[in-house]
Amino acid sequence: MSKDDNVVSISIDLKKDRIRIHRATLYKLGNPKLIQLLLSPECRVAIKAVDHKVPGGQEIEVNLEKLPADFSFEVYSGLLIERMRKAKPELLRDGSTYRLTGTVNKEKKIAMFPTENMVKLDGE
Repeated sequence: MSKDDNVVSISIDLKKDRIRIHRATLYKLGNPKLIQLLLSPECRVAIKAVDHKVPGGQEIEVNLEKLPADFSFEVYSGLLIERMRKAKPELLRDGSTYRLTGTVNKEKKIAMFPTENMVKLDGE
């Protein structure tokens, strides 16, 4: 398995407070039924596949069967975007869309996306 086999990406749309998780990212996480979106104090975004809901937890149900094959899974979270803005005020000031590239740790079922890898997608 090459190093590229663990490379994944997500998109963050600031105008719509949307996190688009690409289907390949979910596939490399084992096509989980539940995920958690996490944000570290260093403003590193993570997606963790979880096996079951926890009382008071923040799990998000993923139903890939309802999505057409070429679509991504979308999560709308104004709270997560706002926390990213507070953690890294120099980032995410506009209403643009950004792509974050990261890697998957398949054993821990987690994908990590450092904000240093953030690239603006639209031509604003």
